[in-house]
Amino acid sequence: MNQDTHRFSRETRTAMFQGRPITVTHLTPILSPEQRARRKREIESQLYGVFSKYRGSKKQEPRG
Repeated sequence: MNQDTHRFSRETRTAMFQGRPITVTHLTPILSPEQRARRKREIESQLYGVFSKYRGSKKQEPRG
């Protein structure tokens, strides 16, 4: 995927923090439905890998 060809929607918000204005710009890529579905599957797969890695590392306390 070539990053130079992507378009983004932009949302800018300004809030006060300790008396000073802080501006945050949120950029969201504009994707086709197919690209969005593929990106979602990739993220879900990576999250599954992370959670399954740590699932067995903590001792589960008996319920009861």
